[in-house]
Amino acid sequence: MGKAKVVDVNSHLHAFHKAAHADRTMAIANHHAEIKKATGSEEFHKKEIARHEIMLAHHEDGMAECEKAAEVADLAKREHENTLRPTGGVSAVTPGVRAVPRAGQQPPPAAKVAEKPNVPAEFEDMFKVETGEERSLS
Repeated sequence: MGKAKVVDVNSHLHAFHKAAHADRTMAIANHHAEIKKATGSEEFHKKEIARHEIMLAHHEDGMAECEKAAEVADLAKREHENTLRPTGGVSAVTPGVRAVPRAGQQPPPAAKVAEKPNVPAEFEDMFKVETGEERSLS
């Protein structure tokens, strides 16, 4: 199976209106040709021409609307690309990274906290290091 072609709705609708417009134009031309050849069925062909002209106008409007929507969408996309946006996922604090003080410098307060393991209170017993002194129950 081949790759699926990704088409946005606007392009799809524009292609539909364009094809339907061409079909209605051809149908109108066919009815005009039949009026010239036929006798007695002129009224039918005139009604069909009027019906096709209504839909032809509808598809012309549809194509124009799709083109206008494509321009607006393109403009919005370009504006979005050229806009400064906040960096929501960027943080000054990086987990697992600690500051290394220079020689003679006091360690930063965050570094003192980082030395203590970051374990929730309910799991402290699981990660406690036993030295052997805790077991003696005198």
